[in-house]
Amino acid sequence: MKKLSSIILILCLIMGTVAFSETLTYATKKGQYASTKTKTTGIGTDATVDITSNSGKHSMYYQVRKPSGYECSNYLNTNQVKEISLSYRLDGNGESLGRTGYQYKLRVAHRTQCSCSGAASVSLTWDP
Repeated sequence: MKKLSSIILILCLIMGTVAFSETLTYATKKGQYASTKTKTTGIGTDATVDITSNSGKHSMYYQVRKPSGYECSNYLNTNQVKEISLSYRLDGNGESLGRTGYQYKLRVAHRTQCSCSGAASVSLTWDP
């Protein structure tokens, strides 16, 4: 019984540190949000997005926003499968909008100039 409890504890710890990939599927050129997450890293540290797949290599737009939709980070357009960093903007007092303990969501949309029909699928993990 002790051995089983230890194994379950170890699995729970591993699962808690593993980031699960999200897949966003598009039928048209509309945007979507990845899951809402709480920022746990330091104030002002960049958000990271690890793009693990992009069907058809579509030009996609990535930006961190508050749950209300307010734009918190600079945006980045890319059609590549890679890890990207999004730097947070500053508020009127010169403080970063990327604050520890607050919730954020990642906006992912087709770049307007993308010449595709809009059908796409993007898989990613992200950390605000």
